Order: sequence, then C-alpha cells, then structure tokens
Amino acid sequence: MILTIIEYIASLAESMIAADFIIKYNDVKFKSSLLTFLFITFALFSSIVFFNFLADFEGLYGLIYIAVLGICSIIFLNGRIIEKLFSSVLCIVLVAVIDITILTLFSTMLDISISELITKRNVFRLIILFFTKFLYFLASRFILVMTRKSKNHLNMLEWIMITLIFVTTLSISLLSINFVYKFNLSSSDYYLLHAVVIGIVIINLVSFYLFTVLNKHHKDILQLTGMKIQMKQQSKSLDDLKALSLEMRKIQHDTAKYINITSTLISEGKHQKALEYLGEIQKNKLDDNFHVIVTSNDVINAVLNIKYTYCRKNNIEFIYQITTDLSVLSDVELSILLANLLDNAIEGAIGSKNPFVKISISEAKAYLVIIITNSIPSSIIKNNPGLITTKKDKEHHGLGLLTIRDVVEKYDGILNFSEENLCFSADVRLKLPNINQ
Repeated sequence: MILTIIEYIASLAESMIAADFIIKYNDVKFKSSLLTFLFITFALFSSIVFFNFLADFEGLYGLIYIAVLGICSIIFLNGRIIEKLFSSVLCIVLVAVIDITILTLFSTMLDISISELITKRNVFRLIILFFTKFLYFLASRFILVMTRKSKNHLNMLEWIMITLIFVTTLSISLLSINFVYKFNLSSSDYYLLHAVVIGIVIINLVSFYLFTVLNKHHKDILQLTGMKIQMKQQSKSLDDLKALSLEMRKIQHDTAKYINITSTLISEGKHQKALEYLGEIQKNKLDDNFHVIVTSNDVINAVLNIKYTYCRKNNIEFIYQITTDLSVLSDVELSILLANLLDNAIEGAIGSKNPFVKISISEAKAYLVIIITNSIPSSIIKNNPGLITTKKDKEHHGLGLLTIRDVVEKYDGILNFSEENLCFSADVRLKLPNINQ
C-alpha cells in the first residue's frame, strides 16, 4: 500500500515537472498561471494513472502523454503549434531516456533484469523512482535555462526536422522498454541494449546541441537582418525629418511676410480680415504640416514628430504625455524602441473606427515607463496570440518585436501586452542606470 502511494506521488511529481516545463517554455495565454499549472498537472496525472492500468504497450502511454500535453498547450499556452508540439515531445523524450538509462545502469550494477526492476515493488524500485524524477527535474531546468536566454528562432522546416529526431529517439526508447518488459534477455542481448541506450543518449545530446547551434545561428541572422531593416527605417526617418525641417524653414522664411501683411491689415483697421488671414495661415501652414513635440532628447523629438506628422496625414489621432527626462538612456536604442512600438501601434490603429495612438512616458521608481495604446479594428490577442507578423514577407517583417525584446532585455526591463475594449497596449519598463533608490 505504501509503495503504491509512493508510486502515485512519483507520477504526480512527474506531472508537475512536465506542466511547469511547458508553461515556462511557451508562456501562458491567460492571467492565472497557477490555475493553468494545476489543470495541466491534473490532466497529465490522471492520464498517467489511468493508462498505466490499461496500456500493455509503453508506446501507447507515450502517445497519450504527448497528446495530453499537446492539447493543453494549444488551449492554454502561447506560441506556434510546432513549438508547443516540440515541448510536449521533449517532455516524454526526457522521461523515456532518463528512465531507460537509470534502469540499464541499475540492472548492470545489481545484476538484476530490467523487467524485474520495473515489475517488483521493492526498495530498488523506490530508489529508481527517486533518481529518475530528480534527474527529470534537473534536465528540464537545464533546458529552460539554455533556451530562455536565446528564444527560439527556427523556421518551420527546421522545427519539423528537430521534432522528428526527438520523436525517433522516443520511439526507440519506448520500444526498448517494451521489449525488455516482455522478454527475458540473454547476456548478449543486454550488451546490445546497453549499446542502444548509449546510442539514444548520444543522439539526444547531439540533437539538443544542433538545436542550440541552429537557434544561435538564426538569432545572429535575425539580428543582422534587423540591423539592415533598422538602417532602412532610419534612412526613411531621416528623409521624413529632412522634409519636416524643410517645411519649418519655409515657414520661418515666410514668417516676415505673414507679419507684414497682418500688420498692414491691422493698421488699415481691417481687424476681421487680419484674423481671417491668421486663421488661414494656421490651418494651411501650421496645423497639417507642422507641430513640435519637445522633450529633453533631440533624437526622440525627431522620432515623435515624424510619427505625429504621419498620423495627422492619415487621420489618426496622436496623443502624447511625456513627464520625464529621456536623455539618460542610449539615443539609438531608445529611438529604435519607440519607432518600432509606434510603427506597430500606427499599423494596428489603421482600419479601426476612431483610430488613435497614445504614448505616455514617465518614471516610476527606478524604471522608465513607456505605455503605448492604440485602437484596433478587432481583437489581436484572440486572433494572433503569438503576435506573429501577418505580412507576406515574414523573413523581413515581424523583427520589430524581436528588436523591442532585445532592448528590454538589455535594460533588464519588463514587456507586457494587454487588450481591452478594442484598445491594444504595450507596457515597457526599462531599468534606469545610476538611480539613487
């Protein structure tokens, strides 16, 4: 009875580790991470207990394991389906590889058959349970640490290839366990089994190494592509700034003429005509083409004024509130961050009923807080929870979010997206340097 309870506890521990792994690997869709964790744990634990009684073939158990994790991932977690499937497969691969490795190791040391170690509930069985779950926990933490620093940037084909490698090793592992469980093996068979186990471990280590190498390679490519796009964007911004500067010079050049004409009208007693003339100047020369947003940072002034002018020309209301010093962070990184956030907000506002973009920049404790809200025609989080670009050229678009994340990560910041009443908000908090708290 006690041994049975311990086995249930081991299954529960395995379920909790797997649930925690896929949640941290993919991120939750909903606000309550705890409820998501509890639900996935319960679903996985129930399936393990239920199918342990029904399934004679371990492969069926593995398929059910993946299916439960995959369905829960699709329902509750963010990200692409292939990544969710990969993390689900990776969970069972870790379990299978660790189980067969520990069983083979104990079988060799104790000179006891693997089938006997599996079926007999004795102290060795308890030790094996402890080692397998502990190693499963360590392996899952290691993978999370390795992947968290370099978020996955593989394309679909590479995802499929990597997933197939892990599925193949999983199939070999489950077949090996099933074979050992059903048949009495000779000593030569055990040597062969040991070779298979070593091969499985090597394949998985090589697969994970290839996964990390491909990931880093793609990140480097994306950064290079991102830099090219940023240079293009900065070139366009420079052209816009030149056009704005030219308009300002024209206004400055014509100011003397406007003053002279207005003075003449007033001196002749034509006050109403003078007011109408000034109103016409304001409407045609100032309102549509000229507006100055002034902050403590000249580069940010240029970015904000360019976006403001674009919004005005496209009938998008632009609201801004800036109450803090913007000269304490890098001009380049802050301007790129704001340009990408504003571009996304402007693009999101197009097509909405009353299009607007609102930017608020303030300081809270040791953080620079940037909140950009825009109107949207329909729910973004519901229709596109991963915020994946919908543009056809996916190789060169969708990098703005990666650039934003890079800047946020560099400043040890926080990035959150939210949505309410057809308003989408990006909340960015960057840690300010040299702040006396």
